[in-house]
Amino acid sequence: MNLRFLYVCLMLAGAIVASTAHDFEVAGIFYKVIGEAKNEVAVTYKGKSSYDYVNEYVDSVEIPSKVLYDNREYAVTAIASETFRGCSKLKKLSIPNTITDIGKNALVNTAWYNNYAEGVVYLGNCCLGYKGKKPVGDLELKDGTQIIVDYAFMECEDLKSVIIPCSMIKIGEAAFSGCKLRIVKSCCQTPPQCKNNTFDGNGTALLLIPRGTYINYAISDGWN
Repeated sequence: MNLRFLYVCLMLAGAIVASTAHDFEVAGIFYKVIGEAKNEVAVTYKGKSSYDYVNEYVDSVEIPSKVLYDNREYAVTAIASETFRGCSKLKKLSIPNTITDIGKNALVNTAWYNNYAEGVVYLGNCCLGYKGKKPVGDLELKDGTQIIVDYAFMECEDLKSVIIPCSMIKIGEAAFSGCKLRIVKSCCQTPPQCKNNTFDGNGTALLLIPRGTYINYAISDGWN
């Protein structure tokens, strides 16, 4: 009985390992169904890992805001970790405003990223962090930025202050963890969604917010 049980477990484990990152493909883009309602998808890579295929995405990729598959419509809300990793022939990428999450290393070693100038990196409405030397001093994110991805500026110890534009809706996990910020200025009337560790390790920083918004910030995760 025990041996049979072990055999079944191994078979199940093998089935899990053999699964792919994507659930379906439409027009050359691979998608994974996500969310509790199963009506959202993340763009992802082909195969079991990001190393299985080389340059499955080339030249120019335009991610749609929604996709239809098997008579069901899905909202495209995320780009999974390592989705475009190693796609050295991917030169241009455009994303819709429905994207609210971009995973770690999603664009590493793409032509798009390699050709991007050093400094703060933006893709559509998302701030991906920085390229090259760590930013120092004061950081003012550009107007229209809605998302700061997870770990974007983690351990940028020489950052002194950050200005968050009024367009911001989400700041990712540990995005400013360990930065030792002295001042955080948010121009948002509604506090951007944060994790409890978004600003971890900053000691006591001065938070500047719009008049009349204190209560909203005080009761919001990551801001209190």
